[in-house]
Amino acid sequence: MRTAHFNAFDTRLKARVPTLAALTFDGDATLDDGTIRRGAYLVEHDMGFDEQDDDRLSTDRADAADGTYRIIVRVVAEKYSSVRANADVVKAAMVGQILTIPNRRCGAIRKDQGPDEIERDGSSRFLDLDFIWRSQRA
Repeated sequence: MRTAHFNAFDTRLKARVPTLAALTFDGDATLDDGTIRRGAYLVEHDMGFDEQDDDRLSTDRADAADGTYRIIVRVVAEKYSSVRANADVVKAAMVGQILTIPNRRCGAIRKDQGPDEIERDGSSRFLDLDFIWRSQRA
């Protein structure tokens, strides 16, 4: 279930932001020798379901339960202006999208509210965008 959600988001992100498709990474963006990558790129952090509810108090929640799914996209670049520009592109590309996941009915992707502060880590700058959507059994 979790893999299907992540793969659907990842595929849609790469299709909607083709200029960064080859520079979009799953949780880690280091080079093969372990050094830190330079330049502009995206890192997806699969946070899973924030909460799940299958409306049954007498049983443990099932993996297929309805819930709100979250993926954080970290936008990284060397300049603040590049982080802002790429964040704008990613937000415009993903907000409002409805993913297709087998046996699920998904709501539109939203950007979760919160601070969008650009932070600095060495020579890189980054900003985290939290994307959420409701996923229910079909």
